Amino acid sequence: MVSNNIYSIAKMDCCGCASCYNICSHNAIKMISDEQGFVYPQIDESKCVNCGLCIKACPIPSLTNLKPLNCYAMKKVDYVERLSSSSGGVASAIAEDVISRGGAAYGVTLNSKGDVKTERAITIEGIEKFKGSKYVQSFMGYSFSECQKDLRDGKSVAFFATSCHIDGLLHYLKAKNVDTTRLLTIDLICHGVPSPKVFKDYISFLNKRKPVEGYEFRTKKNGWGNGSAQFAPLIRYKDGTEECSTLRCKAWLDLFFSNCCLRPRCYNCSYAGKGRCADITIADYWGLQNIHPEFYDDGGVSLVISNTEKGDHNLRNLKEIEMIPSDYSAAIIKQNNAHSPSRKSVRYDKFWEDYKRYQMDFILRHYTGFNYKRRLLVLLFGFFNKGGGNS
Repeated sequence: MVSNNIYSIAKMDCCGCASCYNICSHNAIKMISDEQGFVYPQIDESKCVNCGLCIKACPIPSLTNLKPLNCYAMKKVDYVERLSSSSGGVASAIAEDVISRGGAAYGVTLNSKGDVKTERAITIEGIEKFKGSKYVQSFMGYSFSECQKDLRDGKSVAFFATSCHIDGLLHYLKAKNVDTTRLLTIDLICHGVPSPKVFKDYISFLNKRKPVEGYEFRTKKNGWGNGSAQFAPLIRYKDGTEECSTLRCKAWLDLFFSNCCLRPRCYNCSYAGKGRCADITIADYWGLQNIHPEFYDDGGVSLVISNTEKGDHNLRNLKEIEMIPSDYSAAIIKQNNAHSPSRKSVRYDKFWEDYKRYQMDFILRHYTGFNYKRRLLVLLFGFFNKGGGNS
């Protein structure tokens, strides 16, 4: 917590879950972005009454770490529907199930301006905006307060978020004495969350070429199954054209995997390799073709882990889903962040120095594959593959 620039909880420990922001009924806490673009709580002491609820709602002092109960390979039966999801479509199946019973789902959305937020949906059409991976930290807003209201109103809720944000939600609801029987939480095996500010600067960079309508971090235009090597990011422009898997498209993934611009807390994640906090954990089932070849296809398959009986019960009752049990130890071999947090890049400090000093085109040229040398190699490769080298 920030109070007169003094942290009662160290800044590097804050995950930005906004639990304190949601629970403060005196509006004494605001979530303010720092120079890296990550939000942290700022206390207005003129409004603070020292009730202590913000501390009770914070997950940092008392983390939740659940151990795996059961592990599955899962996928939606409908192959076409799966193609619109990042992996096996299980997340959308869970959300659809809850909404079909009159409940609400909370997930991450991305708009054309590059804003990444957690929002609420109560219709099947509404959860379409949740589909697809978003490799940016989500702004939680008042989603915890909205979830609390849904639960008090007797609604079932499915809440999708990173582990740290799920833990923030659970601590918030406990501090508010809310019955969580109808709450189903779903987290993911997370690499870490990059800066929202850096991502918006990337979108602004793309807009200089021509106006961007949307950005997809991963599509299945190159198929599915071989990990990040097969990721196919896509830019949708407002003129109706698309650009997929170019160096320009892939530049954001290069930054993401560079580990230069993740939230400081991510490098010491409390959940990577130490247990999750949600009822269900979802990821891509990388390496499935070697473990369950009979279940593999290039439409995508989810690795799904139940961490509670509630989570396991919900998974087993999903409709139009194929599932087979799997060995947890084998399933997470290719999931590095199931074992340990992402390591901070040796270029981390230099990156932020350069980011503060230079424009986005400099950052992309020096920290991603979007540089003159790589572009020339791509042009030459394309030229010779078309037979130009024989002319």
